Amino acid sequence: MSRLLLLGLLAVVAAAAGAAGGAESASRPVVLAVVNGHLGHVDAVTLKPVGASVPVGRFGFPSARSPSGSQVALAASQPAAVRIVDLRTMKRVNTFGLNASEVDALSWVTPRAILGESSVAVYRIDPVRRRVVWSGLLPDGALGLRATPDGFVLLSSPGYDEIGPTTLTTIDAAGRRRSVLLDQIRSGIHETDPNASAVDEQVPGLAVDRATDRAYVVGAGEPVAEVDLKTLAVVYHGGSRTLAKSSTGSWRDAEWAGNGLIAVAGQDNPTADAQLPSGLDLIDTATWTWRQVDPQADDLSTGPGTLLAFETVSGQTLGLAAYDLAGNLRFRLAGTVGGASVASSTAYVWLLAGRTWRLDVLDLATGRVLNSVKSPSFTLLSR
Repeated sequence: MSRLLLLGLLAVVAAAAGAAGGAESASRPVVLAVVNGHLGHVDAVTLKPVGASVPVGRFGFPSARSPSGSQVALAASQPAAVRIVDLRTMKRVNTFGLNASEVDALSWVTPRAILGESSVAVYRIDPVRRRVVWSGLLPDGALGLRATPDGFVLLSSPGYDEIGPTTLTTIDAAGRRRSVLLDQIRSGIHETDPNASAVDEQVPGLAVDRATDRAYVVGAGEPVAEVDLKTLAVVYHGGSRTLAKSSTGSWRDAEWAGNGLIAVAGQDNPTADAQLPSGLDLIDTATWTWRQVDPQADDLSTGPGTLLAFETVSGQTLGLAAYDLAGNLRFRLAGTVGGASVASSTAYVWLLAGRTWRLDVLDLATGRVLNSVKSPSFTLLSR
């Protein structure tokens, strides 16, 4: 999810329901989460512990599972640090700091290689030796970054005060960087009126299908770039549904939704003072056809078989709608939304209630409120 304040929320489906707790609780799913500073499996509705847990303090977001799935790396910021937890024993393995203020992304590539990204640099961490093996600065003009099976992939714009072809770069566990120029995808920032601080900004979206190791780059009014991350071969497909008519720029967020679908949302700026939603669109990579799902959406998130569409007004998210991958509406919520995520059968939505935040647990199929918790410390781990 691009610009939404997630408040540390990311969804995961963990194991089947535990044996204790009666017939009703035993039939409900269990999720892996950090609740009030403790990592463990919790009831997906009540958020009460199911089995053992381990204290992890401020650690929780972002996170990455080991290649075997038996361990998880949890990050913390201010200052940046990473903590390893064994999920079989629910015990801390080790904790180590990074020379950074924050961690924005993690990718556990091999048993001895965790890649971490801050706002300006990439680090390789050896979780056994508990040290940073190498670090390197991100390219100037970096726009977006996604985890891949081999490390990270990111986009970057041409340079200062310039809009032009976008560069896609991969970084693997050995620190090797490979790049390809996407000559039909424009990005960057250009100052159009220095006296009025007016800029033209073009930001394309980046989605990754980890199963096929392919990246997709989607701009406004441009073809979709499909990049084989093994060979960096590029194929362009058609043009976007919405033409880039804006004079002051556009941005797109793109996510791989599964089933051969790319979900795209964003904004177009026809004037310096106007921001219009581009809508939530689905791109079918089998036919390269576009279909609009929600015309009012300007941001998105995805979960298992689910699309979440957000509507932002003056920097605040004032609406949320949930759809299945066929584009059928499941439910719609009104109110100030701080973040949302989904598991297999439940949705977790932060809503502003007066001056405090409330976490609502919803039935994913209907939107019915199953539980409501005021101001919990709650982070669900990544899929």
